[in-house]
Amino acid sequence: MTHIIIDGNVSKIKSILEGAPLLDASVSYMCDGISYGDIQDIYNLLLGEKRYSELKDYNECKFLIENAAGQMEKRKYYPLCMQIEHTSYCNARCIMCYHYYMQNQGAHHMQEHVFEKIREWLPFVRLVGLHGFGEPFLAKNLDFYLSEYHKYGVELYTNTNLSFIPDEVEDYYDDFKFINISCDGATKEVFEGIRQNIRFEDFIRNVKQLRMNAPDTELIFAVVLMRQNLHQCEDMVRLASELGINKVTFSKSATCGCSGKKAGCRCGGAMQFAGTSFTCGLHLFGEGTGYIKRHVFLEI
Repeated sequence: MTHIIIDGNVSKIKSILEGAPLLDASVSYMCDGISYGDIQDIYNLLLGEKRYSELKDYNECKFLIENAAGQMEKRKYYPLCMQIEHTSYCNARCIMCYHYYMQNQGAHHMQEHVFEKIREWLPFVRLVGLHGFGEPFLAKNLDFYLSEYHKYGVELYTNTNLSFIPDEVEDYYDDFKFINISCDGATKEVFEGIRQNIRFEDFIRNVKQLRMNAPDTELIFAVVLMRQNLHQCEDMVRLASELGINKVTFSKSATCGCSGKKAGCRCGGAMQFAGTSFTCGLHLFGEGTGYIKRHVFLEI
């Protein structure tokens, strides 16, 4: 029988699990040279001493062991990553989005009591996505949420239309692992025709400001392909390169399938995000552009 000691060394656990399948293994726990019979005791110790970075390591080790042993239903670990929608409001009216029709009907900001339920998990979580259906930078009390994530050492990522940059975000750029920036056109006419209610000039200014003030954050252009912008694929990659963007991702789009004929459907045949994407790395600009030609222009 294999015996595994969890001491917070994630690399060691990964190496053990790569070497042999975990069938019959006993597990014990050690922290600061002291042996523990239950990992919850270590969790309590590290929580009390606010050693959040080590806490995340132990939590990931526990996840790796339970996953390898097929014991996920026991779940003695906490989430490693979370996506938390702080608002469902959006200021854009993108033609491929439900917001185009609903215009914030039924939209909400996260309420404090909801966040309080989530807070107890944050010391264990490595990464949080701030977005959902809405524009995350519109969220009320955004400064409070960002400060809480920072306190617990949580890395962040988000999707944004970058129509504006709240002042409070600038204090937390270093906490963002990456930022996906929605960009569906390389010219004012195409961009504003798709992302209605957003000025192209404001968008470009904000991208430049973000790149200047967050030099170490990975910035990604997220493009939804549709007939209105297919002809600008290469231009969007060039624009991204000029603005210092690290990557461009292209996602296919499709209708919901009813072409606006289904009773009660509000899609009107509009294009909806279909979830299939690939990445063009700008460090290989010429090769990346060819990749777009081979895999997108022929498929759409």
